[in-house]
Amino acid sequence: NYLRFISESFTPKYNVQVINEVAGERERNIRNIQGNIEMEGEIEFYVEPKMITHFLRSLFGAPTTRTITSGLYRHDFAVSDTTANYTFDIQTADAPWVHRFYSAQVTKLNLTREDNAIKCTATIMPTKAFVSARVTTAAASGTALAVDQTSGLTTADTLSVIRNATDGSYTTLADLTISAVVSETALTVSTIGVSIVVGDLIVIKRATVTASNYDQDNAFQFQNGSAIYTGVDIDNTVEEAKEDFEIEI
Repeated sequence: NYLRFISESFTPKYNVQVINEVAGERERNIRNIQGNIEMEGEIEFYVEPKMITHFLRSLFGAPTTRTITSGLYRHDFAVSDTTANYTFDIQTADAPWVHRFYSAQVTKLNLTREDNAIKCTATIMPTKAFVSARVTTAAASGTALAVDQTSGLTTADTLSVIRNATDGSYTTLADLTISAVVSETALTVSTIGVSIVVGDLIVIKRATVTASNYDQDNAFQFQNGSAIYTGVDIDNTVEEAKEDFEIEI
């Protein structure tokens, strides 16, 4: 599923913990260790009936579905212990690759009105991420590729091998498909036909996406003075006219 969104803020934070100790010389107080890696982000998007259900499914769990009439269904979401984790592939700007955040749980939904469109800000906490991996063993042929991380990769992915230059630019050396994820540091890929050296980067190549891949309906609308039903249950009959609203779950 592909989602049209307004903005996103997924950024892994690789924290550094400074080791503060009593020492006779100031220069000794510069040691540090790797701190906790924190991953959390938000996605802003306009609410429509097809994609919002995935976010509700992750936050609440599977809904109870009933048929109202032929082709018309009602989904009731309630808090449960069977929430769903999702994988998010985020393309950064116009880069030809994506960052993958997986085993991700929606932790909060905030719905507001932006003009007449209903907007949702979803707070998402991934367990792990694949941003890039580094080649650890040089290769110029064969199908074995040694890297420092494979977690998050699948055999459905296409990898791009890139080499950074000192001026900040990069060169794409090859695109490789994955035949098998052998271990945390080993992949079987399509035939390597270029010289790959230690330190080259491996990224997940962006999929080719067209407008037809976005299976979304029109955004929900809320106009000033809209009549809404309020109360403690979905079947409320008390009607009120509201100028604005905000819902946080």
